Amino acid sequence: GKAIALIGRNGGTPIEYVEGQRRYENVAPIICIPTTAGTGSEVTRSSVITEAATRRKLTLKDAALRPVLAVLDPELTFTVPKSVTAATGVDALVHAIEGYTCKVTNPISQALGAKAMEIIVSSLPEACQDGRNEEARYNMLLGSLLAGLCFGSADVAAVHCLAEALGGLYDTPHGVANAVFLPFVLKFNAEENKAMHAQLARYMKFAAESDSDEKAVEQLIQGIETFTRSLDIPKLKDLPGVRKEDFAKIVELAMQNGSTPSNVRTVTAEDYLHILQEAYSA
Repeated sequence: GKAIALIGRNGGTPIEYVEGQRRYENVAPIICIPTTAGTGSEVTRSSVITEAATRRKLTLKDAALRPVLAVLDPELTFTVPKSVTAATGVDALVHAIEGYTCKVTNPISQALGAKAMEIIVSSLPEACQDGRNEEARYNMLLGSLLAGLCFGSADVAAVHCLAEALGGLYDTPHGVANAVFLPFVLKFNAEENKAMHAQLARYMKFAAESDSDEKAVEQLIQGIETFTRSLDIPKLKDLPGVRKEDFAKIVELAMQNGSTPSNVRTVTAEDYLHILQEAYSA
């Protein structure tokens, strides 16, 4: 919808905007009414498009793409299936985590992300268990919005870079792709900033305030794995189409992603390959 609002008035193709050949201007007013609690697109400046020829996901990103109005109605999410509720909910959680931890984070993003994490982890299981639980559905929309504002004023990072590569190649649901990589990227990133990742565990109630940073980081990795498993999200090796032979292509696409430089720990092609192999062997 955002891409149509931009290109419908100005012409061209998404890649021309991504590469700076065309300006983001004269965008039609955008009103967003989300029917899932996940992307936070109703409050972000991003529009993600899959380029059919290359299977690469492109991100159009500019303040002009921010909607002029967002309307959040929990009733519109009552009939979302459990699997989609789970996947989109984890997508929102990753927005909060990566917006909080990335290299371009800031105090505002961290405040929004901290609250989003708390809300999502406590509300997503309830929304999955009973899709017509209005309070849980409301809280998930709120959590998704806060997470959208969080990463929208910072960036995402390596989890998204791998997930978008996977989604581009296999059409894997974005939240599922995020979920399968999240614990392994957190394990990799925590070595760069243990105190920050320990704090994530406390926000999500995986660790107590009194726990040491080292213990809290362990609880974070274990807590995320248990959380996603409880939502019946499959493992990487069980996803349709995923082959080890494609790992080099996934790494290539992840390295091309504009958010790779934002990851809290500098990530190389070799690092991406190692994370992929770890996730596949799990």
